[in-house]
Amino acid sequence: MFGGRTLVVDGAESPQAVWDLLPTGAHLVVSSRQPIAVPGPQVFQVPPLQADEIKSWVSDLRGSVPSSQELSQLADKSQGNPLYLRFYALGEPLQEALSLQKLVIETFEALSPPAREVVLYLSLADRPLDLATLTTLVATGDGPERLVGLVNEAAALVADLPGGLSLVHEYCRSTLFDHVRSSPTRYSFLATRLGGYYERNEEYVRAFAVYDDAGEHGRADAIVDRAAFQAGSRGRGARSVAVFNRQVEIAVTLDHGPKEVVARISAAQALRELGDLTGAREQIGLARSRGEEVDDGRIGLIVREAELTLRLVPMSVVDRVSALASLRGAYSMAGYDFESARTATALAELYIKAEMLAESEGPSRDALAYFSSIGDRYGQRVARVNLAAALSGLEGREEEAASIAQELTEEID
Repeated sequence: MFGGRTLVVDGAESPQAVWDLLPTGAHLVVSSRQPIAVPGPQVFQVPPLQADEIKSWVSDLRGSVPSSQELSQLADKSQGNPLYLRFYALGEPLQEALSLQKLVIETFEALSPPAREVVLYLSLADRPLDLATLTTLVATGDGPERLVGLVNEAAALVADLPGGLSLVHEYCRSTLFDHVRSSPTRYSFLATRLGGYYERNEEYVRAFAVYDDAGEHGRADAIVDRAAFQAGSRGRGARSVAVFNRQVEIAVTLDHGPKEVVARISAAQALRELGDLTGAREQIGLARSRGEEVDDGRIGLIVREAELTLRLVPMSVVDRVSALASLRGAYSMAGYDFESARTATALAELYIKAEMLAESEGPSRDALAYFSSIGDRYGQRVARVNLAAALSGLEGREEEAASIAQELTEEID
């Protein structure tokens, strides 16, 4: 996929994990707000704004040109930080030199209580929120028009992005997030309302994260299984690790071996997707050890499936295909039809990655037939994606592949 191409990752935290996945000859460009170890000789740091840039930036923000004396003081106070200059230009006149952290907090505290509430919901949310959502959360009783006024009041902190309203910078979000956590009662109130909103909209992973971080463990545990199911079917990501870890804790407390094994495998899958191979291997090792204590043949097969599909152990494509095919047969013989279909999906994907497209068609169709029979829409979709990919490379089957791809696109739209 990346051969001869360049992969660009914004906000990278562990670029080495991404680098290790790329084939020879591929290029990687990463950006980060913090110093990171880059596996390459070319590093470029964005320098602070210079005097003429500070003058232009402040002038554009507030509509008036700073004097020479003001400009000199700004250069010294801001150290060329554009975020500091933004708060300076859009906020009240400063009586003393403040750190960026204090400047963010003072800008926040200068807002009216309803405007502060808007800003705090944006600091707790992990994605932009639209006006309708904020109107629901901030109970002013005046409708969206009032919210528009509150957003305008908080313009120094809030940005209107294509996906909704967000804070202007991650630094603001983290600073205000820490600030609200210092007031446990207010934090609990906001988290309960935001988590409840997510929960009502069936965004269980997000709801769990909000509840869990706020210490609302009863609410978090009440939806942990729904959050885990959603994470497994929609892609896991960083928030999901906490969900699966909580499932592990609950299973250990209840001494429920099968649930513990499944939860550890799910955690390993999430960690693998995040590039944490060490953490993923540790979870699989613990799952294997616990599985050996459980008198359940299905659990042993599931652990083996995870070992193969997560590719944590080096193995040739031929050997991996053979192992997956054998595992699929073992599932079928034992009557585990869902697991057999899931393994067929993994086998089809492996064939596609190895450019063995003709071999991928059979497992793709088998998986599609089973998932269709039980109404599993997610399984059907994955199987159809695999089938389209397989057929697209087979002579005379291109139109069939295009038809499936068109159906998938229409479903998204």
